[in-house]
Amino acid sequence: MCGRARCSCSISAVATTYGVPGGRIYRADRFRPRHNLHPGHTSPVIVRAGGYERHCRRQPTTGKAKGGDTSQTRDACQEKKGEDGDLGERAVVVMHWGLIPSWHKEGEKLDFFRAFNARSETVAVKPMFRRLADTKRCLVCVEGFYEWKKDKKGQKQPFYCHSRDPSHPLLSLAGLYDVWYRPPRSDEKVEGAVEDEVFFSFTILTTEAASSFAWLHDRMPLILQSKEEEEAWLEGGAEGGPRIAEILPKLWGQKGEGKGKQGGREVPELICEPVSKRMNSMAYEGEDCAVPIVLEEEGKEGGGKGTLDVFFGGRTGRAAVKEDHGKGREEGEGGKPAKTLDASRKAKKEEGAAGEDEVQVLTPSWLEEGRGGNVGDSAKKPRMEQAVERRGAARGGEKASRKGGAINDVTSAEKRQRTMQSFFPLSK
Repeated sequence: MCGRARCSCSISAVATTYGVPGGRIYRADRFRPRHNLHPGHTSPVIVRAGGYERHCRRQPTTGKAKGGDTSQTRDACQEKKGEDGDLGERAVVVMHWGLIPSWHKEGEKLDFFRAFNARSETVAVKPMFRRLADTKRCLVCVEGFYEWKKDKKGQKQPFYCHSRDPSHPLLSLAGLYDVWYRPPRSDEKVEGAVEDEVFFSFTILTTEAASSFAWLHDRMPLILQSKEEEEAWLEGGAEGGPRIAEILPKLWGQKGEGKGKQGGREVPELICEPVSKRMNSMAYEGEDCAVPIVLEEEGKEGGGKGTLDVFFGGRTGRAAVKEDHGKGREEGEGGKPAKTLDASRKAKKEEGAAGEDEVQVLTPSWLEEGRGGNVGDSAKKPRMEQAVERRGAARGGEKASRKGGAINDVTSAEKRQRTMQSFFPLSK
């Protein structure tokens, strides 16, 4: 899927890149360079000059056709070769993104989002596209396109996909265009619209994503990667050119060795970089739309590496840094890395346990050896006396009397009995 793109260069730069002479630039006044291009906007496309000129000289038919449809046209020019000049020469034409079919009825709203993409696998069978597949092909010229991927928080992160080759900054996307005679309408606001114009619009073909692109989306635009492919695609608009069924399999490529499954052709020059989330709004038109950014997870602890690994929860970013801090490597003698901090602490514990200040665990056998007798009442008696003294001090300094060497302390039961007697004295 391709629903957002960028074409901020001038239309003359597009013509120079594709070898189009200055006299073959049409409808240039309708073009506005944009960093955030979406369906409904105008963009330059490459077509055969002769085909465009024939469409521009078409006039509406007199009277209404069946069903009240006035969109039928007649060709007012001669179809002889030579009268239109070189039919094979390229031309730059500014068209609206979002296909408006030739049978569009007067009075209906222009819906540019209905067919801004077309699946290349079905263009030969779907009624809206099959009539265009062999007669109205075009090259959509953009500097790049945008795709979105949800991060771990569920928020959409935009990525800008463009060519890494500075010598050829424009991407050539395979497209189809259609022509509709647009009656004058004063109540509709459409970019670049004028009265009594022939309305040109296009759609971008998509294909199954390459394996190197599938992490971002399962579909991608059908990108033409050589001048030979561009020329073969445009030849479809001329008589005797290759049919859609012949050329598409070559552009799809083969997915998987020996499997014979079509689609998923790699695009080596394509690179995708994260950009500002301001691009989530179609109305945003800032110049920083395509400026790469550092993802939040990477900027905090990632050290500027592994953007995609951090984005998908890899070990290159926050988790790896956290793990390194937990280990905390030290340096030993001669600058060689020593044991980790955890290992060194463990070693110190073992050394301390084997030293002179060894802690002796109190066991019955040890007490028996040290005191020279059985461990019984004689060992427990001092502890009991200390407990009695502490308990007496806590009760507010109650006196303990000693009779015959025995300890007589006021127990809790006796205290409760005395309290009850104070409230209910016994009768004599």
